Amino acid sequence: MSGIFFVLRFLVAGAVVPLVLCSLAFTLTSAGLNQVPSPNGVLTEIVTTVMWVVWPTAYFMIDAEHLDVFLFVLPIAALINGVWYSVIGLLIWWIRRLVQRVKA
Repeated sequence: MSGIFFVLRFLVAGAVVPLVLCSLAFTLTSAGLNQVPSPNGVLTEIVTTVMWVVWPTAYFMIDAEHLDVFLFVLPIAALINGVWYSVIGLLIWWIRRLVQRVKA
């Protein structure tokens, strides 16, 4: 039963991530802090990789320029992102159980 709650926490966290990141982007844009120079080379690859691991549904939000489209796409992106985090949580739980069995 503890594994279900472990994975459920990942689901909830993953579902909240798109809303938090969109709110953060809106806040930074409103404050005029979105004029960060884009890095080149290896740093760009690292930042892009981290972004796609943390928020794989960012692709859905690319066309969400207007509020009505944003409100339509956000629940879909949150659901898919939550499922992605659940899969990662399930893998972490499975590896943790495997390590515990090997130690025992």
